[in-house]
Amino acid sequence: MPMKRSVHLQPLSREHHILLVNANRLKRGIVRQTEPAVLDQFWRFIWQYDIQPHFEREEQILLTGVSALADSAPVQVLHNDHESLRQEAKNLLAHQPATWQMLKDFVLKLIAHIRHEERVLFPFIEGNCSDTVLTDIGNQLQSVYKPGCVTWNPEFWK
Repeated sequence: MPMKRSVHLQPLSREHHILLVNANRLKRGIVRQTEPAVLDQFWRFIWQYDIQPHFEREEQILLTGVSALADSAPVQVLHNDHESLRQEAKNLLAHQPATWQMLKDFVLKLIAHIRHEERVLFPFIEGNCSDTVLTDIGNQLQSVYKPGCVTWNPEFWK
């Protein structure tokens, strides 16, 4: 059964949905042994236009809004995951094209990170922040919400 998400955090959950769709597209492309250059081009695009901006919105809006929770374990996991994923992305960007294994490792970490935010971090924030704080976060998130990449050619995952 889907989790009921606070309306104020729904912009991030919608972004998470698209990130998961694209992560699963990469996984299917790897299983299908799609040319690494094709997967690498797609990965570079979603890293630049979807994943990095999403991380920045989380850090600049969400974490600023919940600064009173900064020392909590769920927030620390977010920081550590972002740092780890950025480092892994840096390594991927240094290879042209990235290998299937490198992409698979990144995708699996990204999926685990998103699942943690949806299943642990967001419920923690919802349970520990006032409606005023959540409303302020939600208003800011809504004002900068950008839907992610939903189409791509070639559709290597099909």
